[in-house]
Amino acid sequence: MPDEQQKRRKPSGSDKETAKDSVFKRPFGHTEAQAGPAEMERLGLSGLAVCGHQSANALTFTGQRYQLSGSEMPALISCRPSGNWACRTRTPGRDRLFRGHGHTLEEMFTLREGMFPRLPDLVVWPTSHREVVELVNLANRCGVVLIPFGGAPPSPAPCFSLDTSQMNRILWLDERNLIGRFEAGIIGQDLEARLAELGYCIGHEPDSLEFSSLGGWKNVYGNIEDLLVHVTFVTPTGVIEKSCAAPRVSVGPDVHHSSWARRASLGVVTEVTLKIRPLPQTRRYGSLVFADFASGVRCLRELALRRCAPASVRLMDNEHSARPAPAPPPAGPRPLLTPSSASNVTRVRGFKPDELAVATLLYEGTPEEVAQ
Repeated sequence: MPDEQQKRRKPSGSDKETAKDSVFKRPFGHTEAQAGPAEMERLGLSGLAVCGHQSANALTFTGQRYQLSGSEMPALISCRPSGNWACRTRTPGRDRLFRGHGHTLEEMFTLREGMFPRLPDLVVWPTSHREVVELVNLANRCGVVLIPFGGAPPSPAPCFSLDTSQMNRILWLDERNLIGRFEAGIIGQDLEARLAELGYCIGHEPDSLEFSSLGGWKNVYGNIEDLLVHVTFVTPTGVIEKSCAAPRVSVGPDVHHSSWARRASLGVVTEVTLKIRPLPQTRRYGSLVFADFASGVRCLRELALRRCAPASVRLMDNEHSARPAPAPPPAGPRPLLTPSSASNVTRVRGFKPDELAVATLLYEGTPEEVAQ
C-alpha cells in the first residue's frame, strides 16, 4: 500500500461500512466554483467537450463553426476541461472582491468606501488534498502568493485566493473510537447537519458556526485543540502530518502545535481528524440573569467547583446581553429576555438594565439526565 494511502486509511477496528455512506459522498455547500459558458469562452475552452463514449478516451470539438468540429483530438487528452485548472478558476471582480478582505472594522469601512489597495489576482477552487499540494508546489516555483480564501498581501507578487469551499466531504468515521476525518473546507453548520444524519455531533459551536469552516476553527477559534486528533498541513516545503491517528502521543513534540492559531500563515490545512460524540437524546436551553458581571463569574466558579456544569454555559456582559439577537428557529431557544421577564428583573428584582449580565445554558443527555 502506498505511503499516502497508508496514512489516510481508517484506523483498525473501523472497517465496518455504515448504511448511511451516501452522506459521505453527497456534494454539499457552495457551487459558485463551476465555470459558466462565459468563463469557458474567455478561457478558450468553449469548443472542447469530452467525447460521448467515455471509453474512447478522446476529445472532440463541438458545434459546426470550425473545420475541426466533430474531429477527435487524442493529443489534447491532458487538457480536457474535467482535469484543467482553468475550469475552477475565476477572475471577475466580484469573486476577487468577495475574497479580498476579512471582517475587521477597518476592512468593513474600506469595503464601504471601495478603497482596497490590492485584491487577489485570481480565485481558485481546489477539490482535494492532492490538488492543494500541486497548487502550493506550483506557487512556490513561480513565486505566487497563496492565501486561503481572504485578503491580499502588500507585496507586488501575484496573489491567488485559495477557496477551499469545494473540499467539504466527510472522509470517514470511526464509530468504535469516536473520531472522524473531514476535509477542512466544510462549513460548521453543514458539518453538524451531516453528522446529525449519522447520529453524531462535534459539539464545537462558535458564534460564526454558519459561516466559518473547519479549517478556520483550527486556525482561529480557541478550545478546538481539545477535539483535534490529526491535521494534514500543506506547506511550501512539503506536507506536515503525523504518521498515526492516535488521540495522544506521549513521546516527542506534537507537530500540530506548530499550526494552531497560525491563521494559515504557514500553510494550508486540507484534512482534519476530530473527536465526535453521539447525538444527545434531549437538548434543553435555559438562561440566568445576574445583577452584574461579577455575580455571574461567581456563579460559574461555583458550578465548576461543584462539578455540576451543564453541557454548555456562556456568560455575557451587559453590552453583549443588551444587543438584539436574531430570531431563533421555531425549535430553537427562546429569546434571553422577553418583555415580561425584562420587566420582572428590573422592577421586581431591582436589577439595573445597564449593569446586568446574562448566562446562557445548554443541557444535553438522556431525558433523565436533563431532568436532574
